[in-house]
Amino acid sequence: MKKIIASAWHPGSANSIIPVVKMLKKEKLVDVIVIAYEFSEKIFSEGGIDYRTINSYNLKDISITSMEKILEIEKPDMVLIGTSFQDKKNKDVIEQTLTLAAREKNIKTLAVVDGWCAHLLVFNDLYNHKKLKFIPDKIAVIDKLAEKEMLDYGCKKNSLVITGNPYFDEISSLKEKYTEKDKRKTRKNLGIGYEQYVILYASQPIEFNYGNSLGYTEKTVLTEITDALKTLYLKKNIKKNITLIIKLHPREKKDSYRHTNKKNKFQVIIIQDYPIRELILTSDIVLGSFSTVLIEAAYLNKASISVQPGLKNIKEDLLITNKLGLTVSVHKKGQLSNLLERMISDNHYIERFAKKGKPFRTDSKATEKVVNLIYNMLSIQ
Repeated sequence: MKKIIASAWHPGSANSIIPVVKMLKKEKLVDVIVIAYEFSEKIFSEGGIDYRTINSYNLKDISITSMEKILEIEKPDMVLIGTSFQDKKNKDVIEQTLTLAAREKNIKTLAVVDGWCAHLLVFNDLYNHKKLKFIPDKIAVIDKLAEKEMLDYGCKKNSLVITGNPYFDEISSLKEKYTEKDKRKTRKNLGIGYEQYVILYASQPIEFNYGNSLGYTEKTVLTEITDALKTLYLKKNIKKNITLIIKLHPREKKDSYRHTNKKNKFQVIIIQDYPIRELILTSDIVLGSFSTVLIEAAYLNKASISVQPGLKNIKEDLLITNKLGLTVSVHKKGQLSNLLERMISDNHYIERFAKKGKPFRTDSKATEKVVNLIYNMLSIQ
């Protein structure tokens, strides 16, 4: 039986390959070994995936040399990876070092891209400024737009396969399944009244990954949100009791937000370990910058705002749903208050998002497409 090593580092990357791993294990045509690292350990665990770590191989780092040792031990026929990227504290990324180690040993590699614009980071060596250094044999991309962007960037046509993101396969049916009873239960679990107007802010570690290069960070975004809500209460135009849920990214530290919930007329809940899709469904509006949570919200027909105050270059807007008109973007400081007021007060404005989102759908077959691509690469009938 042929063998696959699957690995990821970032939470989104791990989520994108979990459905593929599950289907491969269910069909039992290949042996799959999952190697988790740091952030992905929790994601794989919550996804019900058995995994190993580098400690399982008596290794202390994820260098190319260490990955070569794993490949020598396991002797896989393919490496399946997510698309995590380097940051200012991590030169070595497990997907990238695995790719280079597999290339040296002529082992096939397949990366599953979990969103758009990933080519800007995930396949480049940001430390040595080498473009597409970590490019695998095949890349499963989300749609034609992503394919075009990657072709324009320099990827080869025969390396790109449009599959969709397996993580989105189940999302189409969630809205229909989520009932008012479910909403009451979620809000009770969170300590929120059923009649509250709930705004969800999906934070992400922008400062850690980008510094101040974009013109804003997750902290300045949150300040923009809280200031906008304070303005609404001062105007006294909003008659609803508002709850702001701050959903921290798995890579953020909760302590850095500890002062946020003080001296506000609106309720603030800071949470990290709660199913994100449940939070989206129980919320009335979803806010973020360019988090994939906003893409999920678009799939779920939720009114969403991409808050990027002080964005230095409009061309650097990284959120695809802004380009498609499925989310409203705020690029200037002080604009959010009026937009929130309109959304909260005008139900017709909110309803337009549901209509806009209808064409933005997944065919729920991304997992199947990626699995079939794997079988094709391994010549398994």
